[in-house]
Amino acid sequence: MSSIIKQIKYQFEQLVRSIKNKNYREVFRVGIFVFLTLTIFTTFSFSRRAGFNQITNIVYALLLLTTLAYITIYGKFIFDYFFVLLAIFNAAVILSSLMNWTFNSQNFTIVFLSATIFTLYQYLVHDRENTKQFLIAFALGSIGYLLYFVIIYARPLITFDFSRRLGTYFAPINSNAMALAFIAVFFLYFATSKKIYSLYIVYFIAVWLLLSTGSMTYLGIVIIATLITIYLKIPKGQKYIFVIMILALIVIGLGILQIPQLIYFKRRVYGIIGNMFSVDTGSEDISGQIRTALREEMVLLFLRKPLLGFGPGQVIKYNSFLLIGHSDILELLANFGLVGFLAFEMFLITPIIKSFRHKPEYYMLGLLWALTIVISRLFFHLYLFKTTYLVIMYLYAITYNPENKKVFSLNIPLNKLRRKPKTAL
Repeated sequence: MSSIIKQIKYQFEQLVRSIKNKNYREVFRVGIFVFLTLTIFTTFSFSRRAGFNQITNIVYALLLLTTLAYITIYGKFIFDYFFVLLAIFNAAVILSSLMNWTFNSQNFTIVFLSATIFTLYQYLVHDRENTKQFLIAFALGSIGYLLYFVIIYARPLITFDFSRRLGTYFAPINSNAMALAFIAVFFLYFATSKKIYSLYIVYFIAVWLLLSTGSMTYLGIVIIATLITIYLKIPKGQKYIFVIMILALIVIGLGILQIPQLIYFKRRVYGIIGNMFSVDTGSEDISGQIRTALREEMVLLFLRKPLLGFGPGQVIKYNSFLLIGHSDILELLANFGLVGFLAFEMFLITPIIKSFRHKPEYYMLGLLWALTIVISRLFFHLYLFKTTYLVIMYLYAITYNPENKKVFSLNIPLNKLRRKPKTAL
């Protein structure tokens, strides 16, 4: 925590010093850092909150314009495989829209987010320190969101009143849970890898808040990420400790479910077990049954238009529940067909593979975030979420190689394209 406070102090001193010395490049960098922090905070706090999404869009627009100005003046635009794969996905979305003559807010969201992360990507790969700046901004924005959450739900959190699911003030429950899962994984990584033990406090707060949302999926994802982190830290000759730990966690988990305040989780767990093994546990998982029916309908929609789908946002229109599809994969197939689905999969999977191969700095954080996205996509739709795009961009940024000489890598330094002033003869 002290390192984060030092970074805030450093950025403020850097801004004052840069203004005094007329170092406008550093002024730009501090400005981008501020907008990055606000971007993370507003993404978690307002982007899915009815009537407040425009606040997030304004912050994103300011970040886009500031970063665009910085790159135009001081840097260069890099058109590499990130640009190619992002452009292919956007082209697939536009083609699906044209073939179905369906244009709506999803088109704007995808294009706007693509433009923002493409520009921000240029900033991150321009200087490796900018990637670290992004991580610091993520930490600050996340802590701000956690404090905001605690203030809004102080009473039920303090009294452990989980009789209702918390988080609807900010966004739909699962959107909130996704944000908390990304935050928990982030602070878990830095607490363990960098041995900043004070960050465990933030990790446990994030898990506590995640528990209050009642999201079984994201709680499970964080548990998996935590177990992976622990497993990697255990010496090779002592892996049996990991097995003992899992057995102990199962026993502790079953015991915790007996606490009256956690009756919601008990019913959901028993309901899921009942559905999986076709046994009567005394609880029904209605949510799971609806999602199963939704998935069946999305498969039928895909089979009706397998190539380009029905167009953006059409799943909610054509299913009998009038709900969004609770599967990112099936919703992509139904909305954009096989073309759009494959385009997005290539965009997502490519940096994950490169992270495994090259193992750049902080790659394990990127892989844990990627794991969160991959598992989430089985149960929710993520291709429209701002957080998804930011995480994918981060994965591309850490795997960027300036020495790459492949044909599709094209560097265009805009500051060298300006016409030079004529000199007198």
